Amino acid sequence: MLTANSGNNTAGVLLRTASVLATCASLPDARATLYPNPARAAATLTATGLPAAARTVEVTLLSPLGQLVRRFPLPVAQGAATGDVPTAGLAAGLYLLQLRALTGQGAVLRALPTQRLLVE
Repeated sequence: MLTANSGNNTAGVLLRTASVLATCASLPDARATLYPNPARAAATLTATGLPAAARTVEVTLLSPLGQLVRRFPLPVAQGAATGDVPTAGLAAGLYLLQLRALTGQGAVLRALPTQRLLVE
């Protein structure tokens, strides 16, 4: 909101101070590793410390501009998930991997730390 006072030539600005209504909590014990990084044909992603209710890890690969490149699931077994992230055919550059632990019904349990992947 912008206000002006012509009597003393002042103006005021009120910035909206809203609260965040919902977030997806991160997993404090969850870790993700991505190797080799930089990658050429593929990189291996390993996620550990996942909650017992997790059945899959949803991997979302984003371009440097935030555009969806691909999305795929990795199965979880005993609190861990491992799989390849194919990079063949991708332009060289930096990509982001967003990781979410999902239940068997597809509900989001938690978000894992976002990973950066450099493609050569």
